[in-house]
Amino acid sequence: MRLRHSPFTNPSAMLRRRLQKMLVTALASLLALLVVLAVTVTGAIAGLFSPTRDEPSAIHPTGPSQSPDDSVAEPGFVRWAIDQSLATDPAFQPTRIVMTTDELTIAGTSGSDGVRHSYRLPGREATSTTDRDVALAALDRDGIDLDRLQSVWTGARCEHDSPQVQVTAARSGATAYSVLCPAGPGGDYALTRAWLGDEELRLPEGFSSSESVTRALTETLPALTGDAPLSQVIVRQDQNDPSKEVLQVSQPADEPGRGVFTTHLQARGAANPAVLTVPDENVKVTGRFTWDDVDPQVLARIADACREDPAVNLYQGLQVHWSDDYWQLVVTTNSNPSRTYTLDGILLG
Repeated sequence: MRLRHSPFTNPSAMLRRRLQKMLVTALASLLALLVVLAVTVTGAIAGLFSPTRDEPSAIHPTGPSQSPDDSVAEPGFVRWAIDQSLATDPAFQPTRIVMTTDELTIAGTSGSDGVRHSYRLPGREATSTTDRDVALAALDRDGIDLDRLQSVWTGARCEHDSPQVQVTAARSGATAYSVLCPAGPGGDYALTRAWLGDEELRLPEGFSSSESVTRALTETLPALTGDAPLSQVIVRQDQNDPSKEVLQVSQPADEPGRGVFTTHLQARGAANPAVLTVPDENVKVTGRFTWDDVDPQVLARIADACREDPAVNLYQGLQVHWSDDYWQLVVTTNSNPSRTYTLDGILLG
């Protein structure tokens, strides 16, 4: 008699059932693991783009309202400040940049008004005020070397306090960079060094000596004025304070009837930047000449003659200009009494 195996006692059946259970359990565990992994990856990806409440996002937008730099001398900050000024007022024309430790000021004109746009660090607080200083010639934005400006700033040294750096335009189209240091408790500054582009200017202690006048008339001023004709040259001298001595050169504007541009070259210790170019539409041009017509040695002899003449009181400089009285270019002294000479140094009266 053959015995039949019960499914509960058949070894093969029991093995198959055990394997099936193990396979089902393994599949369930694998499915659970895949679900957990999917949730984790999804959360991680979302975390890359959505900051949590406790941790700020590492991505910060930089647009018109925010500068990417935190130093007043950084080219990016200066560029941003100029852009901000123009965005605030499309008619704005920058004429001067003034840099101090924590503030950058872009001064200029808007129509007939003077305006100052200032940006203070940290925080980039912006303010706009009226600029009552004399209007200057417009800066060529493409001519401003922001790396040179940063180099001038980082290399500036003052004995007692932080420096001030100013950027102004020359009539020749070049850009001047001036370093001024604090000169007392009243907030005044004094000129110490200056550059025209990449070249450092040799600032004299004043313009009373023939050497300083000769160098200015043969080297510095021609670089500042370019090839445009001249209409007037003025040497202003001060026996009490050489830092107030100035050389001025006036040139006709490019468009006839639009007045003149006057370049002011300052001496070391002046309260102004080394180079100031001032437009004036109200001045009438009566004569034109070139640098070749001006002999610095003749001017030096005229100045010495006035200083040594006891009949001349309070000599304060001289002027090269056109004279309707003599119908020629002349040299007139700023003295009491004034005297007039030809360009060759011959006394006319």
